[in-house]
Amino acid sequence: MCRDEVREELTAAIVDGFIERVDGFRVAEQLGMSSVGANSAAGAAIDRFLKHARQIAGSSDLSSVEGRLRGFQKRVVVGPFRWSRESFFRDFEDVEQMRSWRRERAATCGRAERLRTRIPTPFEGLRPPPGRRILRRPRSGDPEEAILRRKLKGKRRDDLGFPFLQEWWAGFCYLSAEAFRYYLPALLDTSLYAFPSRGPLIHSAISLLTPSYWRLHYAGADDDFDEWVAALDPAQYDVVCEFLEFVHEEVPRYRFPSAKAIRWGWSSRESSALAKARAFYHRLHNHEYSPSADTRVQRVVDEIETAFESTPYPGDDRLCGSDLGDEPSEYALEFRGHSWRKLHPEFLGWHSAALSFLSDDGFRYYVPAFMMADLLCPECECDPIFELTHDVTGHRERFARFNGRERRAIVAYLRYAAEDDEYSRESIERALELYWIPTAQG
Repeated sequence: MCRDEVREELTAAIVDGFIERVDGFRVAEQLGMSSVGANSAAGAAIDRFLKHARQIAGSSDLSSVEGRLRGFQKRVVVGPFRWSRESFFRDFEDVEQMRSWRRERAATCGRAERLRTRIPTPFEGLRPPPGRRILRRPRSGDPEEAILRRKLKGKRRDDLGFPFLQEWWAGFCYLSAEAFRYYLPALLDTSLYAFPSRGPLIHSAISLLTPSYWRLHYAGADDDFDEWVAALDPAQYDVVCEFLEFVHEEVPRYRFPSAKAIRWGWSSRESSALAKARAFYHRLHNHEYSPSADTRVQRVVDEIETAFESTPYPGDDRLCGSDLGDEPSEYALEFRGHSWRKLHPEFLGWHSAALSFLSDDGFRYYVPAFMMADLLCPECECDPIFELTHDVTGHRERFARFNGRERRAIVAYLRYAAEDDEYSRESIERALELYWIPTAQG
């Protein structure tokens, strides 16, 4: 389970658990429960919560969470039972805000259920494709394709359970347009069942609904994906867009992947989803920073802006740093045509690995965007420190693109980062000494 999923599930558990616990404390007070009894009840409730949290979090460290819970227990149950409203607010926010959050979450779950009831309707009347038409272009001797074909032959989509879809969703890329149209509703419906507990399957569905970035970049289109989309009638197309729109609006950790799917794969027809994806991207591509209140930060920002003011844009077809796999092409497409000065730090955070896959000229052009974002929005976690400090002697050719002013701005950024980032300080200082300072002075 990824970090964001752990955080979201723990948040839900905290909300549900603490509302229940606070209400329980109120009842205990009304009944005149002794301090010993209330303390025991609070301790047992916290133990239950921690047990549940550890099941969710797996190996995540919960010691700080446990410490705060025990502290809360100690403050609210002292002497004659009292519920310390002030301490609860200070540590865990207003309980009414928690109730509001829980109501919103319930509304989202209700929306998911309503969408589930609409998904099958446009696909009613379709029959399972015969075995010979399940796969797009069967390759002789491919064991995975042979197994998938055997498992789906004569299989009704309603019989595809969660375990099967979880294991075999990636194999759906082999499906013919006919089979894709027939089995797609099962994947969409099952991913929303018991929402949001099947988040990973939602991500799988988004991946399947996204065309190949490599094919988009190098061929201008993903013909296989387009064949799938063309097989859908307008009502079927619309329900797919509705699914992606729901994910974009209601599942924060998949907001960006769903917008990408809409932008690159589901833009042939106007829809509410497409309009929202366009607005989302417009915001990310047209950001303006406010000046920093920290004069040290603003000095470095000003130096970066001045140094890279005239850095040339490489050109739309000179951004991709590799033709291996989808990821380099994805970044080339996502950054194509956009000024480094206008990119939102949220956009850069989602594409935090882009600098490793852009061309040398693309790296030179977009690295100031990442430095600016790190200085002015450090919580977005998109700093370029690794790319600027790892194996600096081995990246001389890449770094050779920078001129003297640009190098001096990078030195200013790295010096500031070394003061602020204890974890990376040693590697930053080594890179400055071995490469950046000597070349900036030349």
